[in-house]
Amino acid sequence: MKLTYQPAKCIGCRLCKLACSGIKEGVFNPGLARLRVTSVYRPGDLVNTAELRDRCGQCVEACPTGAITDGPHGLALDVDRCDKCGACIKVCPTGVLRAGYDAVIVEGRAGSPVYLLIEDDQVQVKDAGHLWGHGAHGVENELKAVHGEHCSVLAIGPAGENLVPFACISSDLYRQAGRGGVGAVMGSKNLKAVVIRGTGGVRAADAAGLMAASYEAFKNDLLTDTNLWAYTDGTPMIVELSQTAGILPTKNYQQGTCDGYEAIKAEAVAGARAANKGCTACGLGCGNYVRAGGAAVEGPEYETLSVAGSNCGISDLGTIMEFNRLCDDLGLDTISAGGVTAFATELSLLTQKSSPPMPFKDIDGNILPAKNWFGGI
Repeated sequence: MKLTYQPAKCIGCRLCKLACSGIKEGVFNPGLARLRVTSVYRPGDLVNTAELRDRCGQCVEACPTGAITDGPHGLALDVDRCDKCGACIKVCPTGVLRAGYDAVIVEGRAGSPVYLLIEDDQVQVKDAGHLWGHGAHGVENELKAVHGEHCSVLAIGPAGENLVPFACISSDLYRQAGRGGVGAVMGSKNLKAVVIRGTGGVRAADAAGLMAASYEAFKNDLLTDTNLWAYTDGTPMIVELSQTAGILPTKNYQQGTCDGYEAIKAEAVAGARAANKGCTACGLGCGNYVRAGGAAVEGPEYETLSVAGSNCGISDLGTIMEFNRLCDDLGLDTISAGGVTAFATELSLLTQKSSPPMPFKDIDGNILPAKNWFGGI
């Protein structure tokens, strides 16, 4: 059987690498897969590439002393030639479970800004003074430049540093732990980021059996016609459903319908979609990578479109996406941030306290001042 790669269909989930390593090597470690899939995911760009190789081989290419070789029986390490530079660790596409941890608990508070670096069984607390005050996007990019493109990074923005109650923890630029203020918890510990790099694997007693069971679950429970909407439309489809039902949040919940909802419903988002994005090991690919105006984000999801859009009287997709991007970088939950903006807008109209009041539907009088308010946190 000859494998072929179709870039237009690839969502970057890397499930193929997990399956390959599990079946061929008996351990779930993408670095051992005979496929190499790379996702380039930066603000304004998303590119997935793949190639079929005998092995990943990135560590072999990166080793400056030639200590790592790839032979017929797998990778081999000449310990006498290894100078422990860590170049192999930086390029190995692995993560937290492959570092040997199921969970990490951080206790106490650092006396100054730090980030936590976990590389297999080596754990270090590193100075983050130069990162404090920076947005989550820039922090992730800078740490990946230092520790390798394939490391995993959890980071907070200025919102978490300043203990905003709805601060997020960001990962992969556009994925946030957004509810509950967990970003403020990291900020309270002076913990700017966690960087994880692992070179091990996750073993299963019966890797082939596990993959077969997983395939059945994917086929029968996940990748079904009933769930197809998540891939084709995503949560933006709920905009029109809510509009039809009269429950689309509009003007700080004063109304249940929005006159300009067509500009932010699923069809509008699909028209601006550049690619689908899948989470690691999930083939559904419900993430939308979207460009509109000067903004590029993963999303926006229904909650952002409604609470930061129609609920603020705004039906311009590009403006909502810029609000989404700004919140992601600052480390703010878009639902709570949108709710605060809508509340402040109505309050200014009722009390005439702002000069001039911020009318609904006024883009320059809503989202852009919010940039100044939240940017000063």
